[in-house]
Amino acid sequence: MANNLLTWIHLSDLHMESADSFNRKVVLDALWKDIKRLIDGGLQPDFIAFTGDTAFHGLPEEYKLAQELFFEPLLAITTLPKDRLFVVPGNHDVNRRRTELIGNPLPSLRSEDDIRKVLESDDKREVFTSPLAGYRSFEDSYLDVNMGKTSLVSPSSNRIVVGEWKISIVTLNSAWLSGFNRNAAGEIDDCAHLAIGELQVRNAFASDAETHFHIVLVHHPFDWLLEFDRFVVKELIARERSLVLHGHLHRPDAQLTSTLAGELITVPAGSVFDNRHLPNAYNLVQVDLKTGSGTIYFRRYNDRRGEWQKDLDSTGEVLDGRVQFKLPASWRLWQTGDVAPEKETRRVTDYSCIFTKDCKREMKSLGLSESDVLERAAQMWSLFLSLIRVEPNLSARSTKS
Repeated sequence: MANNLLTWIHLSDLHMESADSFNRKVVLDALWKDIKRLIDGGLQPDFIAFTGDTAFHGLPEEYKLAQELFFEPLLAITTLPKDRLFVVPGNHDVNRRRTELIGNPLPSLRSEDDIRKVLESDDKREVFTSPLAGYRSFEDSYLDVNMGKTSLVSPSSNRIVVGEWKISIVTLNSAWLSGFNRNAAGEIDDCAHLAIGELQVRNAFASDAETHFHIVLVHHPFDWLLEFDRFVVKELIARERSLVLHGHLHRPDAQLTSTLAGELITVPAGSVFDNRHLPNAYNLVQVDLKTGSGTIYFRRYNDRRGEWQKDLDSTGEVLDGRVQFKLPASWRLWQTGDVAPEKETRRVTDYSCIFTKDCKREMKSLGLSESDVLERAAQMWSLFLSLIRVEPNLSARSTKS
């Protein structure tokens, strides 16, 4: 790791299967060349984030292929040890034949307490994770022993140190309820029917009191969770100064979300291989921890040229395939690290506020005092500044694939 720079490659949605091996090889051979080119240009990654759907059907032979044809070449190109490869399961890592045999448990899961009781029960947890047997065997036999496991009650949090900064890589399982819910036509309908669980999140963050910020890996975006679970999980993660990496959407994007619990940066990856002729994508991110400034490099496969290129379709030509962002000032990394605080921005109370007669009349009719208005203005001013400081640089125009 150089100086204060933290760099990672984010890939997702490999969908490995024995079919379509020729087209997949064409795309992946070009991928290795692209990653090598970026590394030679100074973007050496410190770790690899893979956010789900390693396999297509969750079968053991698919993981063997993924190991031989994807993960091993990826580690070789990046010259990273296996303990810098972080992987989480996705919905395609679920063997859907097994979910059919178990039946749909969702009608009995009506609250966060119901989710917690399932996660705390060894027997129930084993039943719900049994469709992930192929993935579990893969992580037990191939991934580092410190990697996140699908046990759900003991999710992984691994620390990476860069200079004075301690960053935790948190791996969460959002796929353990995937494949159970079906619509009237008998088709799998996961959207808003999944769960991570408060217990899983709290356990993942429990030992990270000294961490400056977290990089959370999960397959599904928050809006794919059950409503009650979504609110709890998103708030808990937002409290912990978190940058969330996920997959599943098959399109690149980036956004900052400001909530009452805290600010949350979310960076989804595209699909590294969905189909040779569809927009395959990945990204590489570099953050200067001394300044809090970061850059997302969006990459996209061009089959006509047989190479990976800057993803201008997503960012537009003006951004040139890159999106700049700032770690939220509210994370205040300089209190425990060497990051210099930004120059103080003037506050509403630094100005003289004059209330006109018409304004005072309107305030009186609304039952508001001058102090009420000034207090509310200060709150809105603070929110406005937090948004304009980051939001213009953290919005990549996405294209649906």
